Amino acid sequence: MTELDLFLEERNAALRSLNIEWARKQSPNLPESSLLMALHKVRYECIDMPDELRQQSRAWLEVRKLGRMYGMGFSADGSLPVGANSPAGSR
Repeated sequence: MTELDLFLEERNAALRSLNIEWARKQSPNLPESSLLMALHKVRYECIDMPDELRQQSRAWLEVRKLGRMYGMGFSADGSLPVGANSPAGSR
């Protein structure tokens, strides 16, 4: 397993569980509320995540009147970002 594979495995586990401590290691100077928002934004964009979790993150963001990464809006039809169309990239 490559170093990238290991990172992606760790990242995906953190996104699935919304692991604040993992996020804090990535961005130690952000407050917890910002870390949680970032986890939800990344989880929504990440095509490695199950659709159900991605939709849960969308709902969490929408309730708080927050948008996607880079200020992008959500699709009106509820579809999820895929591959190169996602600012987070294909993985």
